[in-house]
Amino acid sequence: MSIMSYSQHYYNCKVNNIEVYFEYNNSVVFDTGEETIAGEGWNTYKCKKLSVITKCELEQYGGPSETHRYSRGDNLVIQGIITFLTGIPLTIYHSDGGSGGIIPIEYEKQENHIKIDDVDYSSDLIIILDRLNKEPELIITLLDRWRKAIYLKEESCDADLYYDEATLSFFHIFELFGESIADELKNKLENNIESMMYQHFKSYYFTEAQTKQMVEQNRKSVNSLLIGDFLNLAIKVKYFLEKYELLDDNVSFFIDNMIKVRNAIAHGRITYQKVFIWPLSPFFNLSKDSYENIEFLFFLSAEMISRYIGIGCWEKEWNETKKIFNAT
Repeated sequence: MSIMSYSQHYYNCKVNNIEVYFEYNNSVVFDTGEETIAGEGWNTYKCKKLSVITKCELEQYGGPSETHRYSRGDNLVIQGIITFLTGIPLTIYHSDGGSGGIIPIEYEKQENHIKIDDVDYSSDLIIILDRLNKEPELIITLLDRWRKAIYLKEESCDADLYYDEATLSFFHIFELFGESIADELKNKLENNIESMMYQHFKSYYFTEAQTKQMVEQNRKSVNSLLIGDFLNLAIKVKYFLEKYELLDDNVSFFIDNMIKVRNAIAHGRITYQKVFIWPLSPFFNLSKDSYENIEFLFFLSAEMISRYIGIGCWEKEWNETKKIFNAT
């Protein structure tokens, strides 16, 4: 026999000027209107307290702690949505207490909305929630990988500590997008090859039936020769970028360069270097020019996700970053 249980988690959001309310799955998140001070020592900052309430169906033998286990999924998705719209990581490490029990938790129902620093992103929020319903696994994974990447980026701001790990998280997003269009790209290439073969065999003055027969006979071998294993990550990512009007020569060069960096990190390369630059890292890093690369990965991946979902919250920042990158 099952029972209904309710959990409430509080989070300290570093975006102090935020107004938010939205419902996702069995949860609702809203700002409480309360401001708090978080952090320690010199690293303190003002925060807006957010509340996440989740309704869970539990087996009767489950204890109160099970409420937090069953509500974790919704909490992580909500953290991903807020992180993506604010650009500042919200994680379980920003938790400011919580509770759980079988008594329903009351709250004031509102329209879904989010306003950050007096800018209304409600329309983007509604589109994200709609895409989560239509394509939950991919959208959730994209938002979560991005949230993890920028959390690692933020934790590295003083000494490049996790830039290698952040680079891999950003590349996970590239790989997800690459796989999402792999079949489409392969079909496009195969159709191009088929058209090419039709033109080729027509030059021999074959009849239409003979031309079709020759194309069918040679299709598999020609596809294997011209496509084969050439659909590597770089090609798939660039096809995605071209499809969403993000590709130019500079971005293409950046992708090629960062794939080399990613491979060095993932597969193990010599890390020794004689000369360091500021800020001084506590480890030898494989991600060269780490700060500049991470910043570009940050904005490029944000704009890739935005274009895929169909929102424009990162367009201005992306255009500014691209302009600076093209000028260097």
